[in-house]
Amino acid sequence: MCLDGDQVMFTSLSFFTDMDAVRAFAGDDPDQAVLEEPARRALIRWDDRVTHHEVTVDLRSEAEGAALHEDQQTDTDQH
Repeated sequence: MCLDGDQVMFTSLSFFTDMDAVRAFAGDDPDQAVLEEPARRALIRWDDRVTHHEVTVDLRSEAEGAALHEDQQTDTDQH
């Protein structure tokens, strides 16, 4: 959030599994901003274009991550 005089600027982040998922959400032009009507009514201005970035993140639960780590450790111990 950034204050600009009497206005506040927000940055919105959305996470998708891949660009096909982005296209399924955004349509044929994945760089075109998707803004629902309630947001359009609430905002004074917005960017018409978006940027995409690759993010590496492990979205598994802690339990799944711990189980994976145990499996990897077992594989390493056996070799």
